[in-house]
Amino acid sequence: MFGFRIALPRRRIILKTFAFALVVFMATIGCVKQLGEVRAETPAAGKMEAYVEKIPGTDAKFKMVPIPAGTFTMGSPAGEKDRKDEEGPQHDVKIEPFYMEEHEVTWGEYNLFLDNYNRLSSLPPVAIPQDKMADAVTYPTPMYDVEAAPKLERMGGRGPEFPAVIMSQFAARQYTKWLSKKTGRFYRLPSEAEWEYAARAGTKTAYFFGDDPAQLGDYAWFNKNSNESDGDTGYHPIMKKKPSPWGLYDIYGNAAEWCVDQYDADWYKKFAGKTTDNKDTINWPTEIYPRVLRGGFYDSEPGECRSASRLGSNRLMNAVDPQIPKSPHWMSDGFFISFRVISPVTEPSEAEKLKWWNADDAITIDVIKRDRERKELLRYAISEVQLDGVGTPGKIEIRITWRSGAVTVRTVDRLAVGSWAPRTAQTVVERIRALAPGLTAREIADRLDREGLRSAHGKPLREHHVLYICRSRGIPFHCSPVSTKQEGRRSHLN
Repeated sequence: MFGFRIALPRRRIILKTFAFALVVFMATIGCVKQLGEVRAETPAAGKMEAYVEKIPGTDAKFKMVPIPAGTFTMGSPAGEKDRKDEEGPQHDVKIEPFYMEEHEVTWGEYNLFLDNYNRLSSLPPVAIPQDKMADAVTYPTPMYDVEAAPKLERMGGRGPEFPAVIMSQFAARQYTKWLSKKTGRFYRLPSEAEWEYAARAGTKTAYFFGDDPAQLGDYAWFNKNSNESDGDTGYHPIMKKKPSPWGLYDIYGNAAEWCVDQYDADWYKKFAGKTTDNKDTINWPTEIYPRVLRGGFYDSEPGECRSASRLGSNRLMNAVDPQIPKSPHWMSDGFFISFRVISPVTEPSEAEKLKWWNADDAITIDVIKRDRERKELLRYAISEVQLDGVGTPGKIEIRITWRSGAVTVRTVDRLAVGSWAPRTAQTVVERIRALAPGLTAREIADRLDREGLRSAHGKPLREHHVLYICRSRGIPFHCSPVSTKQEGRRSHLN
């Protein structure tokens, strides 16, 4: 069991879940102007020089190196040592210019993103307008430290000099969304083609330094040189090895890096004999697994660190997670998984940005949607408890049943205050909002009853329910006579 507290005036709310860790949705909305930041422009292609990005309001900064435009041959030739069939057939891809972070995103950078969860969880839940939902950033819940902390500490911990690891691809994409809104410059994950193009640095050999893996130790942490003090392999601080010709550190080894693509062993066959634009080679994901990881990691064989080597994520990388459904933010066994950000010279449209940032598979979309419903429902439940003045000055317990999504509020003496089911409550509130401008509370209650909209337990909604919902949501309504006794009743959809 775990719990956390949400601070409210004169009361403490404890949210408890059982046998799983609850994923709670916290969001920021809007564009850079709403954050009060000056919009940063990515340098133009004709003036491509490295630049340093400082994350506003923090001391964190990182360097972005230029990756020039060009056409390259993606994949490996048939005779390359350690080659796999999924690396062919080779095909030419046109790449537009972009900037790439010179190293993997570090814990020093990623923790700033994670801290938003704790910051926002100390505030009362806020409703997110439906038309702004796609612009919102979903912040990961805290890591499952019981399992993760000892493994990370064994490798050196979560210091700012280590690559951030164990995040899902969705969390990495949300990080790029947050970073974009924070800095005013568009950031995203690379496509698989962009990653390989940057790793090759204009070369056609197995590695950017040639075909001989004997030199790999000069540039990468892999299974032959990454042992920790206990004799087992692990990740190492960034930038301790030589960079690539294009100024990228740890592009091979240390931690595998997310690309935006869905992994498909046969994907290259679609482009055999063709020269294709990067945007047309992207395999946009529709399922959680498998997704592309590139570059190899600290326990990889030398051949798995080659520029053309591919790896697909799978369910075993998230096997330890005890949640049902599993967290969309973490890969519980992915201590070798990281990412680095890129910023294209040509900024896409707002709609295209969302495609790079947001959830794209049905399972993750459903989990995030249910989390939003629960947050909205929790906000409603808390407002009802505050409005009715029930309970004692001590603790009010809120339990959320994961599978059904029902919210139950009880006082410390176990007196039931109310019970809500998310979709029932959401539908009722939406109908009240639509009917309120032209009807009284009593007329609305009668209309809802005729429409068959009732509480989670099948009981009809009464006039005082409608009144309290309107007041707690700020919905304008027509006055209608209500007795003092009715006015004092508890408001709940029970």
